[in-house]
Amino acid sequence: MGNYFANLHIRNEKCSLDALKTVLADTMTARGFLPSEKKDADVSVCLYTPPSGAWVSVYSDAFLYTDVLALSPVLAEKTAGDVLSIACFDSDYLFLQLLNTEKKHDLWLNVGSSYELKPPKRSNLASWKKAISDFDTFKAAASEKYPFAEDFLKAAEGALALPYEQSVGSVGTGDAEWLYYKSTAETPSEPPALALFLPSMMPCRPKEPQMTLVTNVGGASRGVCAMLVGDYVEHDEITVDSAEFICHNARGERIYAPITFEKRETEGGGWCYYWEDPDFVIPPPPHENLPPRVRMEKTSSRAFGLRCTLSGNPRKFLDVCVVLAPLANFEKGSAAWLVWRGYPSKRAYVEEYNEEQREMAQFGMPVELYDPNDFDLD
Repeated sequence: MGNYFANLHIRNEKCSLDALKTVLADTMTARGFLPSEKKDADVSVCLYTPPSGAWVSVYSDAFLYTDVLALSPVLAEKTAGDVLSIACFDSDYLFLQLLNTEKKHDLWLNVGSSYELKPPKRSNLASWKKAISDFDTFKAAASEKYPFAEDFLKAAEGALALPYEQSVGSVGTGDAEWLYYKSTAETPSEPPALALFLPSMMPCRPKEPQMTLVTNVGGASRGVCAMLVGDYVEHDEITVDSAEFICHNARGERIYAPITFEKRETEGGGWCYYWEDPDFVIPPPPHENLPPRVRMEKTSSRAFGLRCTLSGNPRKFLDVCVVLAPLANFEKGSAAWLVWRGYPSKRAYVEEYNEEQREMAQFGMPVELYDPNDFDLD
């Protein structure tokens, strides 16, 4: 996984922090965010002023490259000075834009290339000569090929008068002021409904922990249950060695709480291993107007579920079905993991899995094939 970031830098001597805060507040309000305390915040903005240096930097988990490009002309107009935008995409591609309204500068440089983004503009390297005192160093750095696109910023830090650490978003020993904002988007009011989160594509195996996580895509609620369902339960062909409920505490740390299943007969006449916690608070999903990266981070931090280790007849392990459900909306709000769900049959799953493994083997990757005779497929 490469580096992603998008940030802004304003010439120190031209930067009024009060004016900068006003622009940011107007921008965030227009996007549906209002100032808040840190504990209630959905996103944050950092204004970083180094102890000595040419640039004041603006970093935010709310910024995509499009936000940076939209903000930069506004700031250039307000400051009548240089505004430098930098964005990096998976360390494959990086762009720089330097705006100065007073001098009519609109300079652009592309470094590297990326499949995920076509460069918004073409490079105009020669034009940077009128804005960069050490243009020869800058030009030489721009002509190099880099294994990581952000390495250009290290090669050009002297020419830009912008330290590498500051250019990539690292807050140093200077003054850092943090501004916090909370989304004004409405929280879903419908009943809770769970959805699988990054489900495993591998079957459950004897004596190996199996983890199933879910997130809530409906309204907040209280009370959750977990079940292991399958015809292996009735005669204890598969049993639970250990089980833990996975959730996050107030600090966002993942915790594993031991739980105990009980064997129950279902209303349909089948059997399951069952556990519930009527007091567990099911959090609502993150607001939809959050930036994709922030939304994914918050979704991950609100995921909860089950980790269990099972023993028993290995032929039955393709039948292990894990169900998690909100007590307030059990039937319509449940989420179920069954490794071959979505395939016509267990046999079809095994055949397709083996075929994918054979394709991976062509690239020298270690693979493991399933023997269909090891499972009850019919």
